[in-house]
Order: sequence, then structure tokens, then C-alpha cells
Amino acid sequence: MTGETGQQMPEENAGMTRAQQTGGLLNIQVRWINPDGVVTRTSDLPMDQSQEGALWTWQVDRLEKRDLAQAGVWVVELLISGHRVGRYPLLVRA
Repeated sequence: MTGETGQQMPEENAGMTRAQQTGGLLNIQVRWINPDGVVTRTSDLPMDQSQEGALWTWQVDRLEKRDLAQAGVWVVELLISGHRVGRYPLLVRA
């Protein structure tokens, strides 16, 4: 996908742009994956953009400190309407 400046956009940004342009009700899902590859938490966050006038919407999802006790590389995945648009690694140290 190409941005307004003609530059190639990263895949995760391309997914976000498509989702923002559709408007209406979007199903936002956040998955926390521990270093063993196990999904330890899933959050479903419906977002209604049919009434929104702003271009960007911010949401926060977090784990409690006790849930991040396992050291290693954790991954947070972001899905919009069932399509993965981002995968973000986090290093947790003991």
C-alpha cells in the first residue's frame, strides 16, 4: 500500500489505514502472548467510528505486573476485524 507521499507503507500501517477508512463498527482485539507462545490474555474492544470526527482513536490494554512475571520476549498482537495489523515484541527481564 502506498501513502500520500508515494512511499510504501509498512504492512501494519496499511491495515490500520484500511480500517480507519471503513468507519462504522470495528472489532478490535488485543492478544498477549507469553515467551512460550501461549496466549495469556485476549481483550475484545468494539469501536464505533460511525460517530467519530477524529482521524485517530487511542485505546490502552495492559497486563498487571504479576501477569508479566515470566521473563523473556512477550508479544502483543493487534487485530482489527479479524486481520492482524500489528505484532509488537516486548522484552521482560526478571
